[in-house]
Amino acid sequence: MSSIKDEKLIHAALLLLNYAGGSMQRTNLNKALFYLDLCWMADFGTTYTGATYVAITHGPVIDHYRERLIPSLLGTGLVVERAVHHRPGIVAMPLTLCGEAPAPEDARLELVARHVADWVASRNAVDLSELSHANLGWKTAIERGNGAMIDMAIALEQLADPDPWLDEELTPEELQRINGRLTGEFVSLE
Repeated sequence: MSSIKDEKLIHAALLLLNYAGGSMQRTNLNKALFYLDLCWMADFGTTYTGATYVAITHGPVIDHYRERLIPSLLGTGLVVERAVHHRPGIVAMPLTLCGEAPAPEDARLELVARHVADWVASRNAVDLSELSHANLGWKTAIERGNGAMIDMAIALEQLADPDPWLDEELTPEELQRINGRLTGEFVSLE
């Protein structure tokens, strides 16, 4: 019997496949799910799927995706995985939607899934890999070792708008206030 968390994971994966044109490599689907969950978390404070992500050398993936995600997707009867020969020695195994994906549960999920799927579909695997490898959550997890759990709160930082204030030099007054606090001297904030 599948859990609600697993049902949400499969539902999200089917939506992403559908909105990305019907097909995606496993690695790209894992990254799409990761970013869907980050976008959902930015708006609602928790991930949509409830999945645990781990860091592997190729980027963030659903923990035990080979046993949990892939068989469940193939088991829906809506997804197949077939070899596609690009040129001699280059074979891809994309996950391809072969039926109609279920409708999204709500308009917000549709919006997020469409946005992430369009974004992933418009990039090649190298670009997606570079982006996911720039994620602080993935970086801190992979430093602990292959398969370490990613802290999604840290990973969420990648979606934050840059704050130019953080890159500005401190003014002399700001430096004086900081130095006064460090030495225990009272410095007026006026």
